[in-house]
Amino acid sequence: MRRSWERDGADEASAAMIGRILRAAASRRDEASRWYVDALAAHPDWQRLREEQVSWLAGQGDFAAAIRSAREGLAARPADLLAMRRLSILLVEHGTSDVEIQEGVALVRATIDRDPSNAFAHAALGRGLLRLGDRAGAAASFRRAVEIAPESEAIRAMAAEASPAKGSGAPGMPR
Repeated sequence: MRRSWERDGADEASAAMIGRILRAAASRRDEASRWYVDALAAHPDWQRLREEQVSWLAGQGDFAAAIRSAREGLAARPADLLAMRRLSILLVEHGTSDVEIQEGVALVRATIDRDPSNAFAHAALGRGLLRLGDRAGAAASFRRAVEIAPESEAIRAMAAEASPAKGSGAPGMPR
């Protein structure tokens, strides 16, 4: 199965499907991990495959590896808004230092510069600022997110989670 994307001339969609099949079999998780690494080394700009790998790694709780892969994806395609979003969310949510969280916040701000009507980007900015202790900035970001998408249950829940009435304002937001 290894290197089948080279031999068979698989496209990115096929490669993503093969990765999903491999990781679905519990006995082949190590093979799936190696397969993703090899396939992405050969095709670093395959963002769909990168998204599959990053989602899988994050789902496994391996956030350091997910962040590493997301960084590689953004390096391969620096203008790709989805690659920027992928890395920014990982850093905002799972960065282990203020430096990583600040990097995530900067990427979210760059996303907002390119798409100011992206409510989820404003909410992600709020979560990052909250993790950095900037409650006023977080509140403003959440207000903007709710203004853009008042019908979004997810955004309203994030905004409520950050409200001062909730106590610490950051449940589920480890440092």
